[in-house]
Amino acid sequence: MRRRRQRLQNNSKFPKIVLMIAGVVVLVAAISLLLYAVSFLLPKNQSHNFLDPFEKTTDVSILKKNLNDANLFPEKVMIASEDASIVVQLEHGPTVYFSPEQNFETQVSSLQLIISRLTIEKKQPNIVDLRYDKPIVKF
Repeated sequence: MRRRRQRLQNNSKFPKIVLMIAGVVVLVAAISLLLYAVSFLLPKNQSHNFLDPFEKTTDVSILKKNLNDANLFPEKVMIASEDASIVVQLEHGPTVYFSPEQNFETQVSSLQLIISRLTIEKKQPNIVDLRYDKPIVKF
């Protein structure tokens, strides 16, 4: 009699396990179908506008924003055709040559440092060239 009860108890566990496994399979299939359906609602081949700090760029608006953020206000901005460098005439300041191959943020912070040090020394530069590894300052 005990063996028969044990067999009945063991047999009752088997359908529960099968039902649990089937439930998990159905749940995974439903989630997969839902994600597949949602993927059709998302835009396709959308280009992302990530900025690479080492990317060569001639986007003057980024440079203007960096200059304004540093309280260096451009009076005139030009792109030189021979080497694609960017020439900026600052208000009440020097003419500055920027390299499109280098990060604008780094160049603007270098310019800010140069101008602040020269202001302390009471010197006014005419030209600052940031296209090279070492900046060139002309008076």
